[in-house]
Amino acid sequence: LALGFTSCSKKSENLKVIPKDAMVVVSFDLQSLYKKADVEELQQLKSFQKFKEKISNDNKEMGKIFNEILKDPKSSGVNFKKNAFFFVCDSKKYGGDSRNPYIGVTAVLSDDAKFKDLLNRVSQATESQLDIKKEGALNIVRLDGGSYLSWDNKKMLFLTRDKYETTEVDVVLKKLYKQSKSEQITDIKGFSDFLDGQKDINVWLNLGGFVQDDSMFLNGMAASLYKSLFNMQKDSYFYGFIDFGKDDIKLTTYSIYNKETAKLLKKYDLYDISFDKDILKNFPEKLPIAIGGAVNVKNYYEFLKAQFGKELNEDDLVKLLNTQGLTKENVLNFFGGSFMLAIEGFENQKYISYDLDLVEDKQSEDSYEYKEVEKERMFPVFGLSFNIGDKTLLDKGITLAGLALENGYYKLPLQKDLTFYFAYNNKAFYGSNSPKGVEAFLKGGVSNNAVNSDFGKHVSKDLTYFYMSLDPNNYPKEYFDSFKHKKDKFAFDLFTQHSVNLECKRIDNSSAEFIYHLKGVEKNSLNTFFKSIDKVINYEN
Repeated sequence: LALGFTSCSKKSENLKVIPKDAMVVVSFDLQSLYKKADVEELQQLKSFQKFKEKISNDNKEMGKIFNEILKDPKSSGVNFKKNAFFFVCDSKKYGGDSRNPYIGVTAVLSDDAKFKDLLNRVSQATESQLDIKKEGALNIVRLDGGSYLSWDNKKMLFLTRDKYETTEVDVVLKKLYKQSKSEQITDIKGFSDFLDGQKDINVWLNLGGFVQDDSMFLNGMAASLYKSLFNMQKDSYFYGFIDFGKDDIKLTTYSIYNKETAKLLKKYDLYDISFDKDILKNFPEKLPIAIGGAVNVKNYYEFLKAQFGKELNEDDLVKLLNTQGLTKENVLNFFGGSFMLAIEGFENQKYISYDLDLVEDKQSEDSYEYKEVEKERMFPVFGLSFNIGDKTLLDKGITLAGLALENGYYKLPLQKDLTFYFAYNNKAFYGSNSPKGVEAFLKGGVSNNAVNSDFGKHVSKDLTYFYMSLDPNNYPKEYFDSFKHKKDKFAFDLFTQHSVNLECKRIDNSSAEFIYHLKGVEKNSLNTFFKSIDKVINYEN
């Protein structure tokens, strides 16, 4: 299947109709997605064949059109060398309700005559009227439900919103076509980096667009806090790239902060700290699920104080602490900055189940009541550990809770069948739902610990790291024996057949990476995903 795809400029013509204040922008690299999915191969799959047959059976002419576009996407008039964009923009500035935003889809045209011809053929095939209104080079068609499809000789734009709104969609549509450069999304500083870094699917979020300045509807401290939150999000953006690789699916994210927030984050670096590797001694080397990290608590406090200091009176907080025999330093120095939470393994534990039991009463009809039944099952054993700078706050908490030291550690009942065991010293805290981990902590840690593990290396380097094994062999078999239908079990087995693990890590103070690692992939992750879906859909007992 030859398409003649070639590389192209990232700044496409269709970007001109996306407003600067768009809340969400999602772009699709049509060329890359088409190639990676291998549409020619996918057409041989049973699901795709059934889909094509259904279209043809429902409407023979539509089936013909669909097959032609699959064979030669250029026949649609859409330029598949350029990214298509989906966007959501606030309708408030157009006189509408911000809770009902405008939703648009735009693509670049390689041949507007072919695009118009496609619309005419679809209109005839579906026996619908195609009433095209021309305004200069702009063509506008009103669709069912108050949506509009439009195009000129370079791009197309579909725009829709709640049909019950007073502002007509076509009025806004025309405004989008007439936007000046300063009104377009490309005028945002940092959007060019988003365009240059695009992968298969790309997402841009205007954080300020999600937090409206509604402080006028609030009073007192609540209004001030909301106003500060709005100011912190204003002119701040978040974007990410999804790449379907050979053996992984990767999401890389970036943050753009407004000037004031960026200035504060530079002054109070939250990651100006080293991870305390001694915490790793409290965990076994192999962990099915774990998250760890480190943060400079004092810098974080100063950052929050700079953002919300006017609303939160520090003197009042200090006075409140003093009434409990505590100081601000006791609180700020309590958490040393490094932490780790993990599922360490699984063990057989007793628990209480409330089963419905038949009770026969001679004075009444047969009835049921819930009865407590002690049972056993494999429970995940979790462990939590963090380093301590000042244990005064913890000492106070123990005294107030009335907990007594037993065998060197404390027991905190959370419910009938769940107890939290914990211990601490001047340097660290460790807690678990199993006493074994606490006992190991009191002895200096576990023998085969995570100090030199891959997790240990990542969390020490990245300062924020999450890992989850997707190998079913690392979990109790009984967890996967509860499928009611064979098809569900087949889908799960297919998922684990290609899955290795998930990991998330910090790259720097404004970027992070999420990776889904795969195995047994023939071409790439996207192609394998579609073929796996086909197997599940067509599964037969």
